[in-house]
Amino acid sequence: MSSINKAWIAAAVAVVFAGGLIFWQVKARRSELVNLSAEDMALIAEDQPPQFRSRLATDAETRKSFAEDLHKLLAVAEEARAKGIGNKPEVKRQLDLIRTVVVAQNYFKNQGTTPGAPPNISDQEIEDFFKQPVNQKTFDQFIADAKAKNPQLAGGQ
Repeated sequence: MSSINKAWIAAAVAVVFAGGLIFWQVKARRSELVNLSAEDMALIAEDQPPQFRSRLATDAETRKSFAEDLHKLLAVAEEARAKGIGNKPEVKRQLDLIRTVVVAQNYFKNQGTTPGAPPNISDQEIEDFFKQPVNQKTFDQFIADAKAKNPQLAGGQ
């Protein structure tokens, strides 16, 4: 076998090895992103409806199924993130809205106010908020997105 053929074989082996190493690192990084601690699972379980929380507390199979479903959801989310789904304008708006809801819920929780209970915000403060063009535009876009996803909202039914 000539030295040129040996060099080509060595190069091919190196490329395959490097590709495998890169694949392994990407796979390992993704699996790190979907690993949840017991504390993480407890926090997520806290946000579930009371009846389901009680099932989680008493049924090992329900806990196992819940954890598996959550891991699948996180894996799909990571795949979507890797494919740039989160960069689409409508997805960015939805993420901003969800982020706002989570911040507001935590604010109410820290203030001792129950989420869903009316906040201590006057009608005038709400009007002033929506007089700011950026806030009104954000709200109008949210309504347009909701109508685009749900034809019943668009038809006023």
